[in-house]
Amino acid sequence: MQDRNIEQLIQSVIESDKNNKELDLSNFSLSEIPQDVFKISKLEYLNLDNNSIKNIPDEISNLKNLRFLSLKHNEIENLSKSILNINNLSTLELFGNPLINPPIEVVDMGLDAIKAYFEELENFPVTTQDEVNEIKLVLVGNGGVGKTSLIKSILDQNYQVKNTPATTGIEITKWKISKEDFNDKEDFIVNIWDFGGQEIYHSTHQLFLTQRSLYLLLIDSRSESNLENIFYWLNIIKIFGGNSPVLLVNSKIDEYYSPKPIYEIKSTFHNVIDEESVSCLPDYRHTIENLKFRIKDIVKQEKGKPEFKITIPKNWISIKENIEIFKNRGQDFLEFDLYWKLCQNENLSKYQALNLSNFFHDLGFFYITTLIIY
Repeated sequence: MQDRNIEQLIQSVIESDKNNKELDLSNFSLSEIPQDVFKISKLEYLNLDNNSIKNIPDEISNLKNLRFLSLKHNEIENLSKSILNINNLSTLELFGNPLINPPIEVVDMGLDAIKAYFEELENFPVTTQDEVNEIKLVLVGNGGVGKTSLIKSILDQNYQVKNTPATTGIEITKWKISKEDFNDKEDFIVNIWDFGGQEIYHSTHQLFLTQRSLYLLLIDSRSESNLENIFYWLNIIKIFGGNSPVLLVNSKIDEYYSPKPIYEIKSTFHNVIDEESVSCLPDYRHTIENLKFRIKDIVKQEKGKPEFKITIPKNWISIKENIEIFKNRGQDFLEFDLYWKLCQNENLSKYQALNLSNFFHDLGFFYITTLIIY
């Protein structure tokens, strides 16, 4: 039941002006869209921001003249495709909702991408819930802090630390976690993204830091006063990664360890889970195993969240599997023409293919440059 005052407000709007074109019901603590709203046939602008709305009823399609609909900061998990029957709708605002279907990556691309997603689901329906069994693990931190050595130590328990060239740009590697670890039906893939830490690359991070990711922020444990640096990186993650979990990793503890004010950090950045301390030297192998165990534990928790129960069209899965064939052959990049051909084989338009590439990019499956998809 809606509050009586709200019902009276809406009713007064309808009665006072049958040709009303704008209605602002933001900040009304609504749990549902009042039915009387759907009677305002001339309505063009509807603002329902900052409420507690969970569902969009099919009646929304009655608003044939609606051009602008804002539902920011509500509790919508599943978007009804009936909203696409509003032919005049040109702006749909959904920021701040715990969206599952369509995936948030699709929603962030705009109304046209949402329409394309529902079209693909209709043309290539799923018979069961298809989970994207992957997560993006992003390592950030200043240059020389040991990100590349840490990745190699995670993937190879016999790795010997050596002087390696500084990472330039981005490197992506895969870490396969056995299905037995999660008591699951298939292995879980962690797409590890290693960024060049040099200052020149910092401005490009906004292109690759995304939500639905796990972040490792590497800190040089030898430095006694780098709180400002830690806050810099955590702010960058907050801006582009939303509430994605962050694990602080003190590196090179074989040389020296300066304690960090973890409680102060966590009180400011609530997505910081905790800290781990590591060294990649053989005598400290147990620290790498502890970190791997901690990452698996976080991934398992994230995997259990509703936002990881992503339903995607069958033809998207087919395209992903075909790209995997090229990867397994050792091909490190895919020219757009070839990617486009794979999409055409699955009946995607060029616009839909571009949307799908953005979706795969955000999941960490590959990354996009101007001309090449990696």
